[in-house]
Amino acid sequence: MSSEQPADCVPGARLDGATILVTRPAPQGAQLQQRLQQQGAQALWLPLLETQALNEGDNGFAQTKSYILDLDLYAKVICVSRPAARFGGALIDTYWPQPPLGIDWLAVGAGTAAELRQWDIEAVTASEGEDSEALLDLPVLQADQVAEQRILILRGAGGRALLGETLAARGARVDYAELYQRRPLSWPATAMQQLAHLDLVMLTSGEALQHFNQHYQGPRDVALIVPGLRLADMARALGWNNVWQSTGAGDDAMLECINRWRHDAIC
Repeated sequence: MSSEQPADCVPGARLDGATILVTRPAPQGAQLQQRLQQQGAQALWLPLLETQALNEGDNGFAQTKSYILDLDLYAKVICVSRPAARFGGALIDTYWPQPPLGIDWLAVGAGTAAELRQWDIEAVTASEGEDSEALLDLPVLQADQVAEQRILILRGAGGRALLGETLAARGARVDYAELYQRRPLSWPATAMQQLAHLDLVMLTSGEALQHFNQHYQGPRDVALIVPGLRLADMARALGWNNVWQSTGAGDDAMLECINRWRHDAIC
């Protein structure tokens, strides 16, 4: 008897016949849709949220601008997302001809680090995961390394408190530069018709999960892929029973999880 696996069971195999919903905002959503289509999936793109940069006159912008102007006073700067890297990089570039020297830059996820690299900023990431929990395990963020240091966190308005609260408990002085807002997008009238035969949904934030849960009227056995245990637990608490946990929110981590889901579904 042959021990060879069917072609569809080989890791990284094509996704022909799978209908997958991408919910990332632009521009990453369109790029991820294209990658899935190249693997044979019927990939639909329905952004659930939009990210809008804070600008002059917006609530909180003056404080964020002040933190950026004082960037050289910080020992460490942590960027928590790709939008934070994109908008933060642009703001830093406006006021600093080159990033100040002597700062330890850290990023949540490889995608965030890649975005910072576009602004000539090299950031350290965690190799064991792409969330705040993994970053907090790095030696450089332990109490003996951060006590009495000023740390700036680049994030969206109202982001998770875990990172800042943990670093403050370890003795750091933490400030938040809030660079953008996420806003839910209205679903088109034809959305449910488009999603009638959905196999899998990719969700990368708690806000996106909540928005999808509120509007989706289809069966609850659709597979959900979410990054990290926190979102997986949140999805199950909302009644979803086919939840897959990726190692991070980046495209590569989500695609690896899709391949695991596909392998389990057909092999």
